[in-house]
Amino acid sequence: MNFLNLTDPHLDFPHHWLKYKVIKKVRVAQIYCTLSYTPRACPNCGIVNHGQILKYGFYQAKHKYGQFRAQPLMLIVNTQRFQCPDCHTT
Repeated sequence: MNFLNLTDPHLDFPHHWLKYKVIKKVRVAQIYCTLSYTPRACPNCGIVNHGQILKYGFYQAKHKYGQFRAQPLMLIVNTQRFQCPDCHTT
């Protein structure tokens, strides 16, 4: 996404990435994307990932991102969750 200055190579935008929704009587532009990658290590216990850290679903993060075409813009990122087999954190 060049116009948003998003440079993370792990961000994936679906075919229909822009949607509009009315929130509290205000029309909001929403951009959808997915962030998925393979972690190098567990951020909690530090075990190095040799394929044992499992992908464990997604959580949705919503970020206000200024204006787009004179409307509020919200970036909605479905972020990959992981589970560590050693410390069992997600």
